[in-house]
Amino acid sequence: MTVKRFDLRPAAVGLLCAAAVLAWWALKVYSSHGGNWTALYCTGSHTSIPGALSAEDTYTFPGSWGYDGQFYHFIAHDPWIARGFLPSVDNPPLRWRRILVSLLAWTFAAGRDVWIDPAFYLTVVSFVFLGGFWLARYFEARGSPCWWGLLLLLSPATLITLDRIVIDIAVTSLCCGFLFYAHSGRRGALWVVLAAMVLARETGLVLVAGWCLWLLVRREHRAVMLFAASALPAAGWWIYVALHTPRHGMPGWGFSLPPARLVQALLHPPRYPLSTAANAVVTGFDYLAVAGSMLALVLAARAAWRLDGPLRFVIPAFGAFGFALTGTAAVDVFQDAFSHARLLSPLMLLLAAEGLPRRDWIALAPIAATALRIGILHSALLLRIAGLYRGG
Repeated sequence: MTVKRFDLRPAAVGLLCAAAVLAWWALKVYSSHGGNWTALYCTGSHTSIPGALSAEDTYTFPGSWGYDGQFYHFIAHDPWIARGFLPSVDNPPLRWRRILVSLLAWTFAAGRDVWIDPAFYLTVVSFVFLGGFWLARYFEARGSPCWWGLLLLLSPATLITLDRIVIDIAVTSLCCGFLFYAHSGRRGALWVVLAAMVLARETGLVLVAGWCLWLLVRREHRAVMLFAASALPAAGWWIYVALHTPRHGMPGWGFSLPPARLVQALLHPPRYPLSTAANAVVTGFDYLAVAGSMLALVLAARAAWRLDGPLRFVIPAFGAFGFALTGTAAVDVFQDAFSHARLLSPLMLLLAAEGLPRRDWIALAPIAATALRIGILHSALLLRIAGLYRGG
């Protein structure tokens, strides 16, 4: 009997992805933020930092409201909503529902405030590793080079995480887990991935729905019930959050006929504090990123009749979610590539990962278009570092 040797290459891909994120973080933190790693949370000076965290010396960006990561950092210090952190979070019911990353950080830190920050960074980097590892194994199972797992680094969620921590990296990485376990038929692990994804963000329900629809078409009714139950841990947590947080709306969000919100965003592009020429260039890349997101929706519709297997239902389900956003999301979601690209990052990665082994190059276009826009931010950092080096 021949024993199959364990293949270390997928793990090496995961480690390369994690190392790339860590290296970029270090470059950013030490070149731009005086070595203060809490800058990765992107906490704004207008944000009310909980008094219990005053000793942390949290880096704040002057004149800014900050970004989403700051709130999940606060939640990691108070996952059970017991320390009075509610006033410091912009939308408590929404933020606390997305508990997975913050809870894992709290768990790794054994609940000790002093360990929360390194535990949070470790949690995010671990998801990057897992995403690269799972994606590499998926490509390997499809008969493709496992090094293609480095594709994870081009996903919008990963590129944005290089600049500021966002929980969307966990969602995108878990999509990689879905790809591998669905393809390999390991349904126990798949159930865990689905449950984790719903706890990470509500959009995980889209993945659950697509998978269950595929099972329903195959008349696997018992499996439908089993996998629908993967949303129950999140449902139980959401009830707990609802009982411990005040009701809160989502400013700017509502119901319009798609694509009304998208059209408004295209007609009113943001104005950047740059020269006229530079502003025009960046705005052009904004439009390119939106075009990439919209192409992803078109390709998702195409998948309904071109693909076989679960992705025939999962990818169109994400496409339907994205199309609904064009009529419900706040207008600024489509004015900011960081926003719409993050929300559609799982869809873009699923399209690229499914299309690459078939040499369906158009499937790579959405992820490439958004990568070009987000890359402007990272190139600015490199240019600033190069200027500092020459000046020194």
